[in-house]
Amino acid sequence: MRKTALLCGLRQVAKIYKKHFSLFDYLYQSSYTKPENELKTFYDSIREKCVGTAAEKAKYLSNILSETVKYEKGFTDKKTTAEQAFALKKGVCQDFSHILISLLRMEKIAARYIAGLAFCDGETHSWVEYWTGDHWEGIDPANNCPVNDDYIVISQGRDFRDCAIDRGVMFGKYTKQPQLVRSELT
Repeated sequence: MRKTALLCGLRQVAKIYKKHFSLFDYLYQSSYTKPENELKTFYDSIREKCVGTAAEKAKYLSNILSETVKYEKGFTDKKTTAEQAFALKKGVCQDFSHILISLLRMEKIAARYIAGLAFCDGETHSWVEYWTGDHWEGIDPANNCPVNDDYIVISQGRDFRDCAIDRGVMFGKYTKQPQLVRSELT
C-alpha cells in the first residue's frame, strides 16, 4: 500500500515537473543575477511594498529600478553582474534586465532574459519576461514599459550567457547551413 501511494505521488510530481520544467530554470539565480550584499539590502528595504500579482510586482520593481539606476553607457560590459551594476547605479539594458530578474527571482517569480530588437535605439536590446501564473509577460526595465509589438525576440534564457546573439548552437540535420537574418521595425 505504501509503495503504491509513493509511486502514485512520484508520478504526480513528475507530471507537474514535466509540464512546468522550464519554469524551474527561471526561478534560480545565475552567476549574472545572483544578489549579494547591496542588492539583498535594497530588496529587503522594498520587499514589504512589493505586493499583488506577478504583473503588479514586476511593474513595481521596474519602477523602483528606474528611479534607482541610471541608464548610461560605458560603465559596464557583457561580464557585469546585477550586483556590480546595482552598486554602480548605472548600466545599460543588459544590466537593468539582470537586476530586475534578480529581484523577481527573490520574489519567487520565474523570470527570463530576452535578447532581441526594439524600437528604442537601433541596436540589439534586452528585456525581461516573467511568469504570471499561466503565461509569460514582457517588461522592458531599461525603458520602464511593457513589451509590445515593437519588440522582436531573437533569443531567451536564464541570463545574457544563454542569449548572446553573436554565437549559438544549431541542432538538427542541416546545421552547417549559413544563416542570414534581416529584420526591420517600422
